[in-house]
Amino acid sequence: MKQLAKAELSHRKAVDIDKRFGIMDRWTFLMMQIFEAKAFLDLAENTHMVHPRSSMEEILTQQALFRAFLLSYGKCFVSSGKGRSSLDPTKVFTGKDELSPVHDRMMDLRHKFAAHNDVSGLDEALIDVEEHVNEFVFSHRFAIANPLNEYGDYRKALKALEEYVIDGANSALNSLERQLGKRMVLRND
Repeated sequence: MKQLAKAELSHRKAVDIDKRFGIMDRWTFLMMQIFEAKAFLDLAENTHMVHPRSSMEEILTQQALFRAFLLSYGKCFVSSGKGRSSLDPTKVFTGKDELSPVHDRMMDLRHKFAAHNDVSGLDEALIDVEEHVNEFVFSHRFAIANPLNEYGDYRKALKALEEYVIDGANSALNSLERQLGKRMVLRND
C-alpha cells in the first residue's frame, strides 16, 4: 500500500538542504499539503460531532478544520510560488473518472468558501426584519452547513492524490539513484 512517510518537524531551513536533492523539494511540499489535508479532514470529522445543541465554538471549530482541509488540498493544484509546484488534476485522476467531479467540488468549495467569499451553499448571512408601528427590528443571523456526507468521497480523491505524489517522488528518487550512483532510502521510523 502506498502511503506518505511519517512526517517530522524540522527547524532546518530549506537553504541548508544539499542542492543535489532539489528535485525532491517539489514532492516534499506536495506531501506536506496532503499530510495536512488528511489530518484536517480527520479532525473536522472527529473533533466535534455537530448536533442541534452544539455550541457556536464547536460549529466554528469544525468549519475552521474543514476550511483548512480545503486550503491544504487546493494548494496541490493552484498556482504556486518559487520552489513549489502545482499538479494537473487531469494527470492525477487519469483512469479515475469518478473522482474528477469530487476534485472539482473540493476546488469549487476551496475557491468559493475557504479562500474567497462567494456563494458556496455552505454559509449564508440573513437579516430578519420585523415591522412594528413605530420601528423596524433587525435580527442578524447566519447559517452554516458542513458536507459531512461527502467526506468519504473526499478521502478517495485524497488517496488518489497521495498515490500520484508517491509515484512522482519515487520516480525522482530513482532518478537521483541513477544520477548519484547511490541507493536512496526513506526514513520511516
